[in-house]
Amino acid sequence: MERASHLPGKEYGEVSISSAQALLALRTPPFSTRKEELRATLLKAKDNDALARSATITAGVDLLTAMFTDSDATVRKNAIEVYIRR
Repeated sequence: MERASHLPGKEYGEVSISSAQALLALRTPPFSTRKEELRATLLKAKDNDALARSATITAGVDLLTAMFTDSDATVRKNAIEVYIRR
């Protein structure tokens, strides 16, 4: 799969792109794992402005909306604030 994602030439473009997307999907942790990691980050956040610009949130910005209904008020507040700042 790795080799297929690097095939040269236009004739292999579709195969190359599909292979690269499949590899990315295989390397991405499950949604539940990513959500728990983001939750932990939001719980310990001290500076939401810095957090909004951090690489941690850039990778997990799609998960912020899932935190809007979290059981913990701190997580909800920080998720909304970071989402707005993004």
